[in-house]
Amino acid sequence: MNFLERVTQAQTIIRGRVHFLQNAWPDDKIRGYHFQMLNVYFLLVEKTLD
Repeated sequence: MNFLERVTQAQTIIRGRVHFLQNAWPDDKIRGYHFQMLNVYFLLVEKTLD
């Protein structure tokens, strides 16, 4: 996979997860925790793409 394909794939995964998180947890505290996990995931994706 080239760089662009990996970026596109990562964006698709992230969009799906953000959409899922927004709908799955109405409780703000729980949602906040999962968004922190998502931020870790963003960092991992960025490191992978370097």
